[in-house]
Amino acid sequence: MHRLRLFSIVILGLLVFAGGCSTGSASSSSSKPTAASVLTAAGDRWAATDTAHFKLTVEGDAFIDSAQSIKLLSAEGDLKRPDAVKADARIDIQITKANISLIAIGDKTWMTNFISGKWEVAPADFSYNPAVVFDEKNGIKPILANLQSAALGKDDSVGGRDTRVITGTVDQNAVSQVTSGSIQGDVISVTLWVDAGTNDLLRVSLKEPEGARKNPVAWTLDLSKQGEAVDIQPPPTS
Repeated sequence: MHRLRLFSIVILGLLVFAGGCSTGSASSSSSKPTAASVLTAAGDRWAATDTAHFKLTVEGDAFIDSAQSIKLLSAEGDLKRPDAVKADARIDIQITKANISLIAIGDKTWMTNFISGKWEVAPADFSYNPAVVFDEKNGIKPILANLQSAALGKDDSVGGRDTRVITGTVDQNAVSQVTSGSIQGDVISVTLWVDAGTNDLLRVSLKEPEGARKNPVAWTLDLSKQGEAVDIQPPPTS
């Protein structure tokens, strides 16, 4: 009789334990991130990010002037909210490739001369200003907010940091200023890498649709050192 009672208690305990495990699994499953929750968290974190270091690589015919004579190849520098940037860029000016430096603060932009290397006011039709990524209406925020067909991809890592990957599409207008009008096509493919722990946005990939033109443009923007001190001042000009 005692053995039967003990056996019943053991069975009951196992059932309770199994039920607890099942409940825990269900709870864990329900707490898994979704594309929407990751985008929201990344958007909130980006809104609270005042500075970042960026590295941009560009493929295709990414012209950044109205005459389509200056093609952007790459850039790297520091960004400071709301609208300041200090960067070095590699450009193709048809007859040769050149390195330039760029500083933009508000509505003023300076760049180094292709030949002399001296600082001067940037030409009016020079449209590349990386600081636009912080712009509320034309920067990264609307890309996150308006991503269509958003889906979670396979987890990845960027710079040794675990990330959640989000894929989707946006209209060309959503990326027009971020890419200085260099990306074309009705539907632009977007891939985002978001730090799984901090929700920092670590990488943004923008690609033209296949067949948009002979040399389709693809931008890959890597972001790091979020929140670190950045000092950006106007350059010395003669």
